[in-house]
Amino acid sequence: MYVTGFWFIEQASEYEPPLELEDFLGRKQLPLCFGFGSMTMPNPEYLTHYIVEALKKTHQGGIILSGWGDVGRTVNIKDSLRVFVIKEVPHDWLFP
Repeated sequence: MYVTGFWFIEQASEYEPPLELEDFLGRKQLPLCFGFGSMTMPNPEYLTHYIVEALKKTHQGGIILSGWGDVGRTVNIKDSLRVFVIKEVPHDWLFP
């Protein structure tokens, strides 16, 4: 085991979100957020399918922060109104 000390995440003071993300967040109901950071997985399509199905069943919207694992890349166009996929967003911007 290695002790690496403290890790500090860059703050979002200068972050400019894509307009599509701002539009998605501007809807009536706030979305759920699924973040995967540096996790990788052998079958991201499997996880993406279950996230989208759970959002459909609960009538929720969601943001998938795909990170390194490529989760969300298989979201089809008809589900894009329910699910927004982006690699990363500063957490202090997304969760003020």
